[in-house]
Formats: sequence, structure tokens, C-alpha cells
Amino acid sequence: GTVTGVQTCALPIFRDKLQAYNFIPIIPINKRNKKGEIKKLSNKYKKIYKKRIIVENNFCKISKLKRLTIRYDKDYKNYLGFVYLGYISILIK
Repeated sequence: GTVTGVQTCALPIFRDKLQAYNFIPIIPINKRNKKGEIKKLSNKYKKIYKKRIIVENNFCKISKLKRLTIRYDKDYKNYLGFVYLGYISILIK
């Protein structure tokens, strides 16, 4: 699989753990903090990385729903039901 992430995940220890589980980290390197050769993302990985904003926007929209942000339900089935309802309300809008 592939993983897109933030700069915190760009640390070598996180990259090594991801690669140990056969994940390909797609994390652009910050040029200011990197010494030596800077590897650029290929076009394939750039397309995947650009789709990351869709996922982030969904989390932003779902976090605006108070019932989901503050988890009132103890049972995961009830909580999951409200997550589904939250995404349905987002799709309807």
C-alpha cells in the first residue's frame, strides 16, 4: 500500500517502520531541513499526494459535527451509525 503523510512522518524512524510493513511512504521532503541529495516525487506519486486533500477535507467536515467530535456513545456500533449519518449529510449538501 501507499501512505501519504505530514512532515512528522518524514522522520527516518517512521519511514523505516512504514517500509518494514511494506508501505510506500509518499511524503515530500522539506528542502530546508534536508542535507545532501533531495529525492523528488515521481509523477505517479504526485497524483496520489494531490488526492490527499480530499481525505483531509472530509475529516474537516466530519469534525464540525459535535456528536462525532465529542464521542458520547460508548458502543462502537452506535458511533459508527452516526459516522455514516454524518457522511450522508455531507453528501446531501
